[in-house]
Amino acid sequence: MWGLQAHGMENRGLPDWSVQAIARRHLVAVRTVQPHGPYRLAGHSLGGVVALEMAHQLRAAGEEVALLTVLDSFPPDPRTSPPAIDGGPLRRVKQIGALVLTGIVPDAGKGHYLRFFRQGMWLQRRYRGVPWDGRTLVLVAGDDPDSAARSRWSGYLTGQWSMHEVPGNHTGMLHEPNVAEVAKLVAAELDAVSGVGSWVPTGLDA
Repeated sequence: MWGLQAHGMENRGLPDWSVQAIARRHLVAVRTVQPHGPYRLAGHSLGGVVALEMAHQLRAAGEEVALLTVLDSFPPDPRTSPPAIDGGPLRRVKQIGALVLTGIVPDAGKGHYLRFFRQGMWLQRRYRGVPWDGRTLVLVAGDDPDSAARSRWSGYLTGQWSMHEVPGNHTGMLHEPNVAEVAKLVAAELDAVSGVGSWVPTGLDA
């Protein structure tokens, strides 16, 4: 299993400014470890659409993706995800300034991560995905207020896929005790495609 996250979040470097660019960077890293598929990809939040884009790019390169797992992600449709910039004029100007400086100007404490969070929301709103026909598992946090919007994947999955509601909110689904249900469902899918590639979770959040 290999985990990936936004470039510049915990290492020095400028962030990528499109989902496609993030996917390309991630695939360079993945293919240094595993040059060829089949691959098993997963992503939480923004990471879900990054994993989707990685799957498309791998397919275009002639590789096989055995499984795509989407963990509480908005579908690749700007109409379903919340805006990255909101509030009154002054608040919006401050938010735009912080967004532009993501990964450039250090910020103390959680501020650095909040900038990447907002940047992820901005990227999500600008990514328009195309349908994926590979095997897919979608898990949605049932206790999150955005669960209905995060469940609207049917128009983007045309192959064998299933969706399950799991306990917890957007972040709580990945912590005890809720993560046990997530692990059970993911393990069942991995067993179903056993022996066909490596497990690559993308840890981007939005």
